[in-house]
Amino acid sequence: MLSRVGLLWTRPPNVEKLRRKGDADALVRALEYEDVIDDREGRVVDLGEPVRADAAAALADLDGDVARAGLLRALADPEQTVRMVALDALRKRRDPETLGGLVAAAANWTRPELEGAREEAVGVLVGWRDADAAHRTAEALLTRPAEHGELTHADGVVLRRLLDASGGAETTISNLVAALSDPARAERALTMLVWLAPDSVNALIGLLRSGHTAREAAIALGASGDARAVDPLAELLLSGADPAARVAAARALGQIAHPSAVKPLLEASADPEHSVRTEASASFDRLGNIGIALATSVMSESAHHNGNGVHNGTNGVSLPAPLAPRPAPMLRRLLRRAPES
Repeated sequence: MLSRVGLLWTRPPNVEKLRRKGDADALVRALEYEDVIDDREGRVVDLGEPVRADAAAALADLDGDVARAGLLRALADPEQTVRMVALDALRKRRDPETLGGLVAAAANWTRPELEGAREEAVGVLVGWRDADAAHRTAEALLTRPAEHGELTHADGVVLRRLLDASGGAETTISNLVAALSDPARAERALTMLVWLAPDSVNALIGLLRSGHTAREAAIALGASGDARAVDPLAELLLSGADPAARVAAARALGQIAHPSAVKPLLEASADPEHSVRTEASASFDRLGNIGIALATSVMSESAHHNGNGVHNGTNGVSLPAPLAPRPAPMLRRLLRRAPES
């Protein structure tokens, strides 16, 4: 077996002696100790790992900036066991100055081999119940380097756990809403706002009237599936100025699949924009039988309307004013589908 001991060391540091002396500087240096060997199977093994773990544990009992910096350095150790010891030390210290290091761990430790350490880091933050933890973690996720990967469901679980433990949803959501205006961060902000539903729904509804974020808000509301968004989405669909936002609203109504979406989708089937008409039709497909049943009801009510509607001279059907005169072909198409459904 070949051994490659770190250049600064000729033998392992005596961590217990350093702990008794309270020598924080030497213990921090001990965090750099490595003794890497190639075993008989050709695998690389670092015999310095237990030494570094003991040094991190010893630093837990020391106060001061040097010990704090050492523990934060230990969070970057290549071995998960050393990181776990450092996390346990930080849990006991409850030092607000180490919050940034814990947040970075919660946001960036995405490699499979660090799954346990990441769970431990989140557990420390949850136990602290620090009101800043959630929104700082959200900010770290917004700006996470590509080397740590794109956002995943696991990130959403982390963020939700932190919010549930310490609150701070209002600040977190407000920051994410602001990030929608930044093209470099908008996609991740949108993803996180979906994760934070239903807490984020009211904020997203407010964005439907904002020209530059209406489309993004509609997409997020559709993914949230929250029925509170149906009426605001219908308003955007029928009166919004941006065709792309109206398309997103039509799609969102189909995703939410609430019965009250039928009438606005029917009216949108006569939208001047082909893309909006197409999406309104696709949303009916998502509504399934409930869409056909309610469309039938609309047709029936229209046929017996007592004069408050608008007469369609081509087929003799009186349609309510909001639906006249062009959605009738959509109704007929849906009714032709009814036997198939």
